[in-house]
Amino acid sequence: MDESDHLLEKCRKAYRECFEKEPHPLIVQAIKHQSNQCLNVAGNVTTFSGEHLGDKDMLVMYKILKDQYLFVSVNLSYNNITDEGSHSVAQLIKSSSSLICLNLMCNDIGPKGGELIAAALQTNSTLESLNMNGNKIGRNGVLMFARALQFNIGLKELNVGHTDMNIDSMIAMATVLCFSNCTLLRINLNRPLLKNMEEEIISGHISHLLKMNPVLIELHLQQLGMEDYGATIISESLRNNTILTHLDLSCNRIGEDGMNMLADAMAVSGTTELLNIGYNRIGNTGAVYLADLLKVNTSLKTLIIVSNNIGVNGIITIIEVLINVNKSLTSLFIWGNDVQPSAGEAVHRLLEAKRLSEDCIDVKPYNIEGIFHLGRQFFFPPRQFGRAPSYGNCLTTSAMLKQ
Repeated sequence: MDESDHLLEKCRKAYRECFEKEPHPLIVQAIKHQSNQCLNVAGNVTTFSGEHLGDKDMLVMYKILKDQYLFVSVNLSYNNITDEGSHSVAQLIKSSSSLICLNLMCNDIGPKGGELIAAALQTNSTLESLNMNGNKIGRNGVLMFARALQFNIGLKELNVGHTDMNIDSMIAMATVLCFSNCTLLRINLNRPLLKNMEEEIISGHISHLLKMNPVLIELHLQQLGMEDYGATIISESLRNNTILTHLDLSCNRIGEDGMNMLADAMAVSGTTELLNIGYNRIGNTGAVYLADLLKVNTSLKTLIIVSNNIGVNGIITIIEVLINVNKSLTSLFIWGNDVQPSAGEAVHRLLEAKRLSEDCIDVKPYNIEGIFHLGRQFFFPPRQFGRAPSYGNCLTTSAMLKQ
């Protein structure tokens, strides 16, 4: 009997002892078809529509996973775990010495559950990646995570985006990462609930974080309501930051002036590999600032400027620089801007020159009666933090059943 069979038998026994019923089918299939030491029991797979895991299932998950070594990554996203089930999740974090990655994205965990899970991190030294995205743990839950980061030395990646944190918990996170934690490498702070002008206060704390933290390489700040002033404050710290490689400022209100300051700072720092400035307001002038940056920058590999009110001239300016000057950018995302036929012709020349491959740009030119029209390709950046676990190749259940 191999370890998978042993876990299945252990699972059946736990369900019978606790609930006098057979195991949840999603857990059974996930154990049978595990891949790369990843247990994928995400609730958003179509094969088991309506069969989401709940709080009682978490008790069984704790019992079967607490002392096993087959799985290092567990994906529990898109289920119905609440504060009650968080007790079992916290116990698993405390007791497991093999778990490296835990994805709890988009469950129903509230402040109490968030506090329990965060408290468990204080004594855990093996978990490296935790995704809490979409759980409404609020101010108190995120404050507890900030407290946990003062003691935890193992966590490398934390996603607390879309958790209804407020300005207090945002400041607490930034302060801890300034002075108390030097091990976290990646953090997602997307969509806090901020009031008018509070985004300017947060920008100041983020700027200080970028000055002081010696290890942070990835920072996500979507939907802060950040405008040019906030981008300018952050730019001041980027000038001297030689660590950060991934910066996500998408879905804000940054205009051409903010883009000018960001581009100017990145021309000096030269370490950023991915810049996501999508869904802002940089326009044609901002695109020119980006083109000027690309003339001198050799570190940037991925540029995301989707839906930015950029006209055809701005798109062509960037593409001309990529064809004639810049040889380091490898991925480009421009959909949602002005993609008139002249922009289509420019993209065609970019691909004909083999400057980028077709699978590294999110648009494709189609020649219709001698005129190039652009269509969208559903190509995603090389790393979508918060959308998938970093450890293990988590298969969908439908894919597992085909094996």
